[in-house]
Amino acid sequence: MSAQIENRERESFNREIALVEAREKLAASAQASSDASAAKSLLMAAVNHDLRQPAASATLYLERLTAHIEECAPSCMPLLGKVRECVGAITDNLSRLSVVADLNDKERVLVPTQVDLCAILDRLVGVYSGPALERKIRFEVALPRRGNLTLMTDGARLGDVLANLVSNALKFTSEDGRGWVAVRAIRFGSRIRITVRDNGIGIAKHHHHRVFDEYFQIDNAERDRDRGYGLGLSIVRDTIARLPGHSIFLRSALGEGTRFDVWVPLAPTIERAVGESAWSGLHSSACNCEETLARGCGHELEEKERNLRGVYVLLVEDDPLVRSALIETLKGWGMLVDAAASPEAALALARRAERLFDLVVSDFGFDAALDGLDLIREVRGEQGRVTPAIIFSGQIPSIDEKRLSELQVRAVSKPIHAERLRAELDACLTSV
Repeated sequence: MSAQIENRERESFNREIALVEAREKLAASAQASSDASAAKSLLMAAVNHDLRQPAASATLYLERLTAHIEECAPSCMPLLGKVRECVGAITDNLSRLSVVADLNDKERVLVPTQVDLCAILDRLVGVYSGPALERKIRFEVALPRRGNLTLMTDGARLGDVLANLVSNALKFTSEDGRGWVAVRAIRFGSRIRITVRDNGIGIAKHHHHRVFDEYFQIDNAERDRDRGYGLGLSIVRDTIARLPGHSIFLRSALGEGTRFDVWVPLAPTIERAVGESAWSGLHSSACNCEETLARGCGHELEEKERNLRGVYVLLVEDDPLVRSALIETLKGWGMLVDAAASPEAALALARRAERLFDLVVSDFGFDAALDGLDLIREVRGEQGRVTPAIIFSGQIPSIDEKRLSELQVRAVSKPIHAERLRAELDACLTSV
């Protein structure tokens, strides 16, 4: 009996030792995995930043080169078009790399703040009106009056979600002149439903459960790059899942178009009921899409671009390649440009400028005490007025949305496409 008890005690002791060793190995493995993940994130961020700068410069130079070749050597346009496709593919992949890296960083929390719905929808108009016009697709966005509807969300992330949905809608809608894409928002109690709807090819019901999976694409076995990589909706799903109180629903059928409903909570300070007064500033009424489009209400896409000639801009960018490309682009539109490589140099320019700047266009991150938003605040203090301003960065989601909103600064993601930059300039100067 005594021997049996001793054997059992020995076995129990050995099991405890084995269990302790297993726990130590598991903890060491978890720490190694965490360290590897952190190192990978740092490497991805560094590679992403270092590749974005020359890609941004190449994009802007290509825009200038295209305009020149179109006049002097039109026969070279097809070849230049192929170069633009290659650069476009690189910049698109960099953008996906950045978003996927952020979403894979589980320790990074998406913190909702109070965001004006109109600011998000206004940016959609600025970015996608041009591409829609090129594809002969009617693009309608219902805009409430600024400040009437305040959401509790991550503004940059929600903007990315809606941009993904609108981009997909434009991609899969007919270019025969009868296609349309509509965005509208309606309040239901303490939440807002933002609907992105199109009359495109639609999605068969047996595919609904898979469209949010990574790399899943319908009828694209050859992996045609023009149809994307199958990551857009998976990014949408993961983003919505990480935002409290947010949800997304899909309605679609083959030949009947597609509708995505994104539900977002209102900020707790919004207590009054939304009546006609809140929506009296709409550019299109919140009615049936077909009726809205038939009446032709909404933004007039054929409206001419604002004349930028003579607009005096302070440009601040520390990368010499990007700065040079931006100077060429802005001057090509007839703008007067004073450029600086640092916040300190920019403030010196502001202090000795012979007239007030009409616009500030600045990078966000600098190796200096001031970031881009601090610089804009200082320049406005020097000028004694709220000068219109645009911030650009390769990491827009990391910028505090509240700071952007308080300073009324528009944010543009790098690499910067000339068409997008032009739309942001037009919107920024028109809102003055």
